[in-house]
This record gives sequence, structure tokens and C-alpha cells, in this order.
Amino acid sequence: MLIKDETILTINRGSSSIEFSLYKIEETLKQIFDGQIENIGSSKAKLSFNNSVTEQKNCISIKAADHNAATHHLIDWLEKQEGFDSIKAIGHRIVHGVKHTESEIISPELLKELKQIITYDPGHLPEKIKLTEVLASGTLR
Repeated sequence: MLIKDETILTINRGSSSIEFSLYKIEETLKQIFDGQIENIGSSKAKLSFNNSVTEQKNCISIKAADHNAATHHLIDWLEKQEGFDSIKAIGHRIVHGVKHTESEIISPELLKELKQIITYDPGHLPEKIKLTEVLASGTLR
């Protein structure tokens, strides 16, 4: 199945994982694939995925000493997937418990505000912001 329509990528960065899904934009979103990189920072790091269209499932051992390495593996893998070149938006799950309680477009102002509250969640928020900036910049390297 050739994906020509626009897609949405969702990302959720955890303390030792990055979860992701790609959806085709239709009247209701249709999941194309989902997966995760887990055990980041250990010798057991792996990228696993499930493609709903081709029914392909796989689990690949990777070297991901930190989230930067895991992000590069994820981007390399995503670039090879059908539908990657049609991504219209990227949704990030960033939970911080301050005044933003609804979905919203990530703006420079929002990123600045998030950077000012990093001390509320130093274990997650800095890396979530970094991943958001890397994916938003279009500079994948």
C-alpha cells in the first residue's frame, strides 16, 4: 500500500524509552505503525515496531548509550519507512503539571516556558524539550 496522504507522527519520550506511532490522516486517524526504543542506556537497547499495514513486526538490537544515540537510531529508521516523507505534524507528549492542560501547538514561547520550569521534572523535561527541538528543526543530524 503506497501512502500518499499526509501523516502525523506521535512521540513519547520516557526515562529509558522513546515510543512512537505514525498515523494516516483520514476522517479518523488510521495507525500505520507503532513502536518503541527501550532500555536506552543499557546493553539491552532495542528498537521494536509493528506495521499495521504490512503486518510486519520486528525487534532490532541497537547501541543506544543515551537518548541522543536513540534519537539518531529512531530518525534513521523512520526515514526508511513509507509515510515518513508525508508527515504533516509531530505530536509530543509532554506532561509537566503547570498551566498548560490541553493540547497546543509548540511555539518558541512554549518551549521557552518549558525551559524555565525544567526544575519541576529534571529527569524528563530537558530531554523531551531536546527531542522536540531536534524533530522540529528538520535538522536530523
